[in-house]
Amino acid sequence: MSRHTPLLAALLLGCGPSQAPVDIEEMVTYGFVQYDERLDRGLRDLGEHLIPWVNQHFEEAEAGYTVGSLTAEHLAAVGIERELEAGIVGAVVGIDYDISMDTFAWALAHPNQTEIFPAYLEAERTTEDDLDCFRARECEWFRAHDVLHTSLVASLGWEAWSEMDVNLRWLELEDGTPVIAHWNFVPDPITLNTDIFEIHQQYAFTYSWEREDGQVRRAQAIWVDGQVLVDDVAEDFMLSVGITGIIAAAGDLEAWGQAQEAAAE
Repeated sequence: MSRHTPLLAALLLGCGPSQAPVDIEEMVTYGFVQYDERLDRGLRDLGEHLIPWVNQHFEEAEAGYTVGSLTAEHLAAVGIERELEAGIVGAVVGIDYDISMDTFAWALAHPNQTEIFPAYLEAERTTEDDLDCFRARECEWFRAHDVLHTSLVASLGWEAWSEMDVNLRWLELEDGTPVIAHWNFVPDPITLNTDIFEIHQQYAFTYSWEREDGQVRRAQAIWVDGQVLVDDVAEDFMLSVGITGIIAAAGDLEAWGQAQEAAAE
């Protein structure tokens, strides 16, 4: 299969996307485990390599790459203790947003996520962090806990119920580029109303930065641990559902952000 075949199509066909170069899969797993490395330059050093790579390979990144699996050691590094028989399969996608970094940050931290993402049928967010301080870039971290009821595939009536820890961190690279590092942790099984597959846990790491034109570029990795329960569905189908959600959510976030910016003019 061509390395330029769109990720979703490749997964649905059951043959999987092309394997990423070793450097990109190492970069996103490295970023994932930097969650509590607050006192070193780990995430800033990541940007010095990841941003040029994504910029140079953006067409391929938009199509998507498979990346290395997460292991129990990776999860333990971010404080999650889970036994795994095998690694958790993953993929990374490059996304552009034609909105400002401030609008993008507001969308990620917004207290009512159902206003932004129609796939969220219900979303309850709780946090002890100062949202206004984070939006002003005066507080480095914003963390929240989401209780979610999500439409996975509306045409099939598939829905999911889950709880997710959201972790956002502002960074600034040496050249002044603002970055948001973003981790989503879903360590407990997701309840589904379909018997076709099951998801035991799911994780995401995203690195988003301000482009030279003042708008946003993002490398988003997702890892899914689950299994298909019927014989005639591709093994990578669960990952395809997750990637479909990423692509749809990117469009929803951009549309919401553009509406916010237009209203402020």
